Amino acid sequence: MTTKIKLLLALNILLLAAVLFSLQSNDKNTTLSVSQQEFTLEDTSGISKIELGSNTLIKKGIDEWEVNENYKVQPSRMQSLLAVLGRIQIKRPVPEASVDSVKILLAKSDFKVTIYNEDGIVKSFEIAGSGENTYARLGPNKVPYIVYIPGYFVNIYELFNISEQAWRDKRVIYTTWRTLQKLEINYTGDAKNSLAISFDSSFYKVDGVARLDSAKLYTYIQQYQEFEVDAFVRNDSNLKNSLSETSPFCVMVLNDLYESRNNSLLIYPNDSTVYGVVEKSGEIVKMNRNMLRNYLVSKQEFEKQVN
Repeated sequence: MTTKIKLLLALNILLLAAVLFSLQSNDKNTTLSVSQQEFTLEDTSGISKIELGSNTLIKKGIDEWEVNENYKVQPSRMQSLLAVLGRIQIKRPVPEASVDSVKILLAKSDFKVTIYNEDGIVKSFEIAGSGENTYARLGPNKVPYIVYIPGYFVNIYELFNISEQAWRDKRVIYTTWRTLQKLEINYTGDAKNSLAISFDSSFYKVDGVARLDSAKLYTYIQQYQEFEVDAFVRNDSNLKNSLSETSPFCVMVLNDLYESRNNSLLIYPNDSTVYGVVEKSGEIVKMNRNMLRNYLVSKQEFEKQVN
């Protein structure tokens, strides 16, 4: 081996050592000082309360939660929340150059997530978001991290920081094939097309229908598990007075095996919006016109066709 080759080989070794040293130096700020699952809720089964900023979600029964002890929580939204809490992971520590600004962001957001079971606090951390990034830390003097959900590009903070009304269950009419006792849709201007479904000892019947299409009826009843309004209208006494002076297009009346589900809904379509008045609470709701087409049908819809 010539002296020139030996020199080149030595230089390459020195360069490689310098690169490795540089990489190790850069990794000092990205080494995790906690577990990657530090913010992950590994077991959601025993959770009894979750505080998200100013909102408190309290478990009231199997798959039943309330927000701030005011309203039932939308089950699908609660399932999504628990799924997110169970998948949060640390991507990396906040780069040193951004630590101060992220600390300011966390302090300004002042948003804390605290999770409880019957024995007390299970997990607690602060969280904030900016753009596509979500930042979290275990306390005011702790290291901030960038957290994420593997496979998803979402700002977790925005999923948590929603209003009380956004958590609220929007299923004002809810029943299932196994629990429905009676469902009526009374069309005020077209009584002959009104619909009355009732449980008749062993099966359901539709008043005025001799040859029942049971498969179609089953599909129709099952969709009442997804009957949701778009929003609750708050503090609009003028609208309420206006609606009370007109006749509704129809009235839906539900009687369920579980009395807590019993309710009725007066429906008022107009040019731009479909409104409803919920009997149990007296509240006004906004409804989706296209969605309602699946529910506001006549009894003739369930007459079995004869070939």
